[in-house]
Amino acid sequence: MSINFDFPDELEFFEREFGLSDKNENDEGIISYLKQYESGRELVVTILPYGYDSSVTVEIIEDNTVLASITRDNVTSVTFQGWGKEQAIRVEWEGREPWEGGNYDFIIFYNPIPKFFYGELS
Repeated sequence: MSINFDFPDELEFFEREFGLSDKNENDEGIISYLKQYESGRELVVTILPYGYDSSVTVEIIEDNTVLASITRDNVTSVTFQGWGKEQAIRVEWEGREPWEGGNYDFIIFYNPIPKFFYGELS
């Protein structure tokens, strides 16, 4: 299978204290990472870089309940970034590349606390 977009490799996630989530299925082309927090919350980032989907899903979970979730299709890249004490994963998607002047963001914050921001103006 060919990869539809660039994303950090497994080691880069492990270096940032992510592990593999229960959703990870290499044979099915599902790449999923889990980061656990002292508060009991969990951050799950699932990447589908193969086939038609080309998507990223983020979930914040507490006590086996999904508190928040969002999926973005037509993904073109996933990169690690940081600003001061906050560390994040930025998701870019087709038709919304920054050089096109689009006003949008999909940022998954993983340090110091799990949260995400999705905004799109057209």
